[in-house]
Amino acid sequence: GVLQKYPGSKIILQDNRDIKTLDKAKEELGIEIPKSDLVYFYNVPEWHDYICSKFDAVFGGRIHGSMMGIECALPTVIVAPDMRVLELAKVMLIPHTDIFDPRLTSHFDLGSFLTQVGDNFDALAFDTNRCQAARVYVEWMEKHNVPPNPALYKLCGTSSYRGNIVNETGR
Repeated sequence: GVLQKYPGSKIILQDNRDIKTLDKAKEELGIEIPKSDLVYFYNVPEWHDYICSKFDAVFGGRIHGSMMGIECALPTVIVAPDMRVLELAKVMLIPHTDIFDPRLTSHFDLGSFLTQVGDNFDALAFDTNRCQAARVYVEWMEKHNVPPNPALYKLCGTSSYRGNIVNETGR
C-alpha cells in the first residue's frame, strides 16, 4: 500500500470514526496499519505545523484533513468516500476522485495519480471560486452586523464586500 511504498507517510486520524474504519479494514480485509503510522491531533495549530513541515502532498478522504493540505499549499487530492465529501470537493474546485475510481487498485501509483489529477487543477479558477465564496460570507455577515475575521477580508484583497481594495501594507 501507500504507507509501504512511501516511507514517512501517515494516516491522520480525525475522530473515532477513523478508528472504527481501521478496525473494520482489519477485520474484513486483513489490512492492519501499524500504530506508528497513525497520528491524531487535539490542537489545530499543531496539526497544521505537522502537515506543513512533514509532507509533500495530501491524499485522503476527509474534508478537513484535505483542507489542511490546501492551507499548507501542498498538492492535495480528495478521494471522496461519500456524496457529501464529493459535493464539497466539486463546489470548492479541489482536485478529487471517488472511491470507485478504477485507478485505485492494488497496483496504485500515488505519484502518477497525483500528477494525473493535478494536471487538471486550475489554480486561477480555485482562487476565483474561493474569493466569490468569501465575498458571499462577508456580505451576509456585514448585513447581519456580525464582524468577519479580518483574514476573510484579506483573502481576496478587499477590505469589505463592497470592493475597497486593501493594498500590500494592509491599508
